[in-house]
Amino acid sequence: MHEAEAFQILASVIEKGSGDKQNAAIRSIGRIPASKWPKDQAEPLAQSIVKLIEKTPAADRTGPAIVQAVQLGNDLAG
Repeated sequence: MHEAEAFQILASVIEKGSGDKQNAAIRSIGRIPASKWPKDQAEPLAQSIVKLIEKTPAADRTGPAIVQAVQLGNDLAG
């Protein structure tokens, strides 16, 4: 599977999923080199990550899954 295809599949899981599957997809996208990310999909995914973080209670935002989501969001933003 090509990195761009993997990114697309994982982005869909992040946007529509929840819990462990969503967290695993966030970790997995982080392992794909940023140079292989489809540029047209980076912004929509970043927006989904912002929404995910916004709906997470403030007290839970320091957990590893949210920290990884924030890092991915920062990476997507460039």
